[in-house]
Amino acid sequence: MGTAITPQLVDIVDTISSVRSYSSGTTRRLRTCQEERWGLRVECPTPEDPFHDSEVTWLLPEINLRLTHQRPRSRHARVGP
Repeated sequence: MGTAITPQLVDIVDTISSVRSYSSGTTRRLRTCQEERWGLRVECPTPEDPFHDSEVTWLLPEINLRLTHQRPRSRHARVGP
């Protein structure tokens, strides 16, 4: 079996217009866009997702990392306290 190379997904966050553009061509208006000393925190609604209300993403450029947390649509849907 050889090496498999997959295309890199690239998201573009426009901090001026508060819009996030995905590799798929989809765009979303951001609820929040905060520049922090460690990077960027963005939150956008996910109306097409029946289980999640929004997606919070932390972009950490110094360590080349993106962390994403999906917030449940209902407080009763949470798995923890």
